[in-house]
This record gives sequence, structure tokens and C-alpha cells, in this order.
Amino acid sequence: MKNRILLLHSLMVALIAPVKTHAMAGELKEPGLAWLAATADTLRTRVATILNDKDCKFLGGHFINASTTLEYGGRTDSLNRLLSRVAECEGVRVKVSFTQENRSVAWTVRHNAWSEPTCLFVRVNLAASVIEATHLEMPVFGKGGEPPVSPKAPSPRQ
Repeated sequence: MKNRILLLHSLMVALIAPVKTHAMAGELKEPGLAWLAATADTLRTRVATILNDKDCKFLGGHFINASTTLEYGGRTDSLNRLLSRVAECEGVRVKVSFTQENRSVAWTVRHNAWSEPTCLFVRVNLAASVIEATHLEMPVFGKGGEPPVSPKAPSPRQ
């Protein structure tokens, strides 16, 4: 009887015990993103150069698998430059949002290579002392050609 109870308890523990998962996580001492293998090396290098701009003042970051969060402490002009340079990268989209948090982080850049591999999420902390909301410049993101030519207005019938 004791063997059956011991076997039953062992079986229950085995069934409800957490499943072993393989995940990578860690802290980042320099900016870097995970990319899909199909991402062009030129795009990876260009974005890495932009994210490593010394004036942006990288504070730290972390990752879990393909999801990365980078924290910056740079001033408004550095953020404007970062956004402008990323806007010039063909193949990258940027979504900008705003928050007001009592932290030293001026903005964060988030990226998830699995769910949205071509999108950078930039969250600006309007409460940061180095961010001046009235001086933020939001470029139009995405490379485009010439603006479309407006068709001529039809002439009135006579």
C-alpha cells in the first residue's frame, strides 16, 4: 500500500512539475538586437551604429530570447537624431509612444525579432529631466519616393 501511495505521489509531482524550457536571457552592456537570419547584414550594421551613438547615452538593457529592451539617458537632440537616422533605414518601421515615469531613463527602444522583426518601439519618457517635449521632432518614417503628383482639376463644362 505504501508503494502505491509513493508511486501515486511521484506521478502527481511529475505531472504538475514545471516543464523544462530552453530560454536565453541576460543583461546587455552595449546596445544590440536579435534579428532574423534573413535580415540583411547592411540593415543590422546600420541600426547597430545608430543605437550605439555615444550621445544617446546607453544606460543598459536586457533580453529574453528574441525580445530586447534598451534604455537610454540622452537629451532630446540625441533622440531626435536617432529617430531621424532610423527613419532613413529602408526595411525598418518605428512606433513612438510616450510615458511619464519618475525614472532616469529618457527613452527605451524595444524590439522583438519573432513577433515584429522589422519594427522598433521607442517609448519617450516625458518626465525625464533631459527630455524637452516641445523640442521633439517626429520624422515621417519609411523610405518613399517622390510625392504623388496631384491630378489637374477638371475644367468646368461650357
